[in-house]
Amino acid sequence: MEKAGNFIQNLQDADEPTRKKWLIIFTAITMVIVIAFWSVYISYRIQDVNALEAQKDSPSFSEIFNSGLKILGAETMSKFKALMGDSQYLNTSGKDFKFTVENLEPVAPKQLP
Repeated sequence: MEKAGNFIQNLQDADEPTRKKWLIIFTAITMVIVIAFWSVYISYRIQDVNALEAQKDSPSFSEIFNSGLKILGAETMSKFKALMGDSQYLNTSGKDFKFTVENLEPVAPKQLP
């Protein structure tokens, strides 16, 4: 452990090109390790998926979710169209909308600093 500490201390004291060289080396090593773990994980996942597809008799979660989402979207659109009526624009005027400014308290102006 002391050797690693000495190596790090020597690397900190080294010149810029030496530090960049070691940065590239350690980055490459880390990338190789990550890609190796990733490829092992992917190979196990592919084997699991192939095994599941062989046993598959019922629809998958994504198929159920997608069909439910389509039904929900269709119902929402039909409700929205029913709310809007035959027009393509939302009507904001009419007898049901009573927006008046009568009987409001006056607002006193305020001086800003």
